[in-house]
Amino acid sequence: ISGLVGHTNFSGLGIRGWPGNHSIIFEVIGIPPLERVVNVEDCNVGTYLQIQGSGGTCQSCPSGWSKNNTGIHSCTICPAGTSCIAASVDPALCSVGTFGPRPSLRVCNGCESGYFQNVQGATTCIACPTGFAQNNSRQVICNECERGKEGRSIAGISCFSCREGTHQAERGMDSCELCPKGFAQINVSSHHCDSCVPGTHAKTTGQIVCEICEEGTVAASLNSTDCEICQMGRYANASEGCKFCEEGQFANKKKQTQCELCSKGKYAGNIGNSKCDECKPG
Repeated sequence: ISGLVGHTNFSGLGIRGWPGNHSIIFEVIGIPPLERVVNVEDCNVGTYLQIQGSGGTCQSCPSGWSKNNTGIHSCTICPAGTSCIAASVDPALCSVGTFGPRPSLRVCNGCESGYFQNVQGATTCIACPTGFAQNNSRQVICNECERGKEGRSIAGISCFSCREGTHQAERGMDSCELCPKGFAQINVSSHHCDSCVPGTHAKTTGQIVCEICEEGTVAASLNSTDCEICQMGRYANASEGCKFCEEGQFANKKKQTQCELCSKGKYAGNIGNSKCDECKPG
């Protein structure tokens, strides 16, 4: 201090006070008072006053907390659906594909496979509905199951191929359909069933292949559900069905593939004969 022997260093003096300008007066006997004006700085946004002994310093808000105004007061915990890195001014809404299940998160969690989230600030993710699936994480949509596939359960990771004997013609369905009677499907992932061609049939639903008609039976049309047994007086024609035996012929058993000629001395004057009659004398 000027005018006195020696000197005093006040560079390490700590002063604690509210933010703003403050007048400090040093009074020493024998000299005029010494007045100085000092400025106490406020803590900026994203920081708070941390008390240390008789003083304190401004520190960054920890992760999971924020502060959007100046002052020495504490930081505020960031709510669910948001995230806050260290020194955050405001909470950041969780982006689409993520969620914040609880307060005080540094980063938001990504939605797992089978789930999605298409809005910001969410606290949960949404399970993919049946007929849809999602194999990746942090997604905003679920993928619709294609034709020939099914989405059996909620939160599905992938769609399943329709098995043999089934099909699915629509997208976004939760199950495949059995092939109806008269149809079959030998392949997987099919969106249609194949018609049974003439000579074949499918008695039940969900058949993988159409069955060939037994000898002496016929299925003359497409999509047959059964084979017709050719009765006596008829024979099996694969493309035309059961046909009547012509004149001079007969079939005395069921399931015949051809008619027999009447033997010598016998005749069959009509069609559809099951036997031949004896010729009359003369």
